[in-house]
Amino acid sequence: MLLLFFILSVSIGLSIVVVKNKEYTKASVIAFVALHIAFSVYCWMNLGRTELKLFTYDKAGVLLLTILSILSITTV
Repeated sequence: MLLLFFILSVSIGLSIVVVKNKEYTKASVIAFVALHIAFSVYCWMNLGRTELKLFTYDKAGVLLLTILSILSITTV
């Protein structure tokens, strides 16, 4: 899931740079925020799990990720 999150995040960011359409940018930002929230929920459901041999979902990191998700909702 972590690798999929990274790939989708980069592809959304690159597509915003390439397309340069205001409506597309707004829709892409909303899609990214939804992806970020879904990733936060996934992390809460998998506390203590290690992915890609480097990233472990610990309580402090997931809490900060959730706060970042909540703040990103308010900016859209």
